[in-house]
Amino acid sequence: MKIVGYSERGAMNALFYGIALANDEEAFAEFLRISRIYNHASNVEFFMEFSMSEFGSPDLLVTFNTNEQKQILFIEAKASCGKRYELEEALSSFKRTEIYQERFDGYSSNLYYQLSMKHLFFENLPNSINRNDTLGIDGRTHKIGDNFVVKEICNKIKDCQVAHYIAIVPRSDIPSEAPEFIKHVFWEDLFNCPLLKKYLDETWLINRNSKNNKSQIVNN
Repeated sequence: MKIVGYSERGAMNALFYGIALANDEEAFAEFLRISRIYNHASNVEFFMEFSMSEFGSPDLLVTFNTNEQKQILFIEAKASCGKRYELEEALSSFKRTEIYQERFDGYSSNLYYQLSMKHLFFENLPNSINRNDTLGIDGRTHKIGDNFVVKEICNKIKDCQVAHYIAIVPRSDIPSEAPEFIKHVFWEDLFNCPLLKKYLDETWLINRNSKNNKSQIVNN
């Protein structure tokens, strides 16, 4: 039985559904190591594309316990889409959104915008949700809404003491001005890791055009 997916969403599903279904603690520990998170994880839970209302839907939320704390991963993934994905270009686009001045106006699928939204959410969440289901940031209120699933996710996030923000992307030079709180993980490293490769092999193969050697996921 295999999980085979398309582009970044398919690769995310293949990897993390595969790990979860196999209850593969060793593989998840290896993913944490590649992400430069050196903690023993227990009680791991994956939440695939759960809504955070105005703050967007991360590709994956992961909560887990360490010996001392409950921690959370906010993960966003991008793929090459048969071209070339450049982090420098993504950062330039992020700066043009003027997120620092108008953080919550409009919607963007930009990697740095998405993770910055999650960072703002987590840093301002404790004791900030009021009776009107809004989150107060910088003197402004931002709607959380009354959806019971969104509220449940907020409660789970609120229980966490430490957050990590992970960008899973094709290999590219990391801009010197990229937000320091973001950890960059390259698809190429995940595909080449023996503990993770078994979940990704079929997805990597089907997303690779053998005629021109162009991948839908990694940079060529």
